[in-house]
Amino acid sequence: YADRVFFVGHSMGGALAQITEVDCHEWLSPSSHAITFGGPRVFDHSVSSYSDRHLRVQVKFDPVPNLPFKFSGYKHSGSLLLLSKGRGIYSPSFWQTFIPFSFRLFGTHYLSNYINEVYAYTGRST
Repeated sequence: YADRVFFVGHSMGGALAQITEVDCHEWLSPSSHAITFGGPRVFDHSVSSYSDRHLRVQVKFDPVPNLPFKFSGYKHSGSLLLLSKGRGIYSPSFWQTFIPFSFRLFGTHYLSNYINEVYAYTGRST
């Protein structure tokens, strides 16, 4: 038996962590929480009480948390921790420069970028 249950995920795993946490909170453990990194919008307006149990971590300029677009009716939940220290700013390798620019924008979404930004935020080195 656990006092608290945490669901953690990055990107689509973050979306699944949010959905799983809501189900777990409703059916199993009222002390469940979610921490997501670069997750997309998952819920509509009907899930508003969820915000106190969710920490949403986002790196500045990551395009994935802006999906799906707001006009689709989906929205974020939880408290936002926006990381923009700059250590994790994506710089493409020589071979990645051949990738069209629109795809390189997703470089800020890499999990390694999130790890670097969290280290920069906490003052630790990688």
